[in-house]
Amino acid sequence: MSKTGDNLRNYGRMYPGLINNTTIIYFMPWPAEALVEVANNSLKGFDFDEELRRNIATFFGNAHTKVIGLSEKMLK
Repeated sequence: MSKTGDNLRNYGRMYPGLINNTTIIYFMPWPAEALVEVANNSLKGFDFDEELRRNIATFFGNAHTKVIGLSEKMLK
């Protein structure tokens, strides 16, 4: 069920317990490769040479993945 559109709103009205007793997780884990690709596309507006852009994008993807892993470890 998508969090956008009429489906969620209609089901919420028909079944209030769905909303009141449910935690909706909006952000699912992304693979590191996808994070690197998003960072790479976001950095295209900057005047970097290709190798520097690739290295920065790789750092962003790895840093994001590492933070998620460490926060899960800290929670435990």
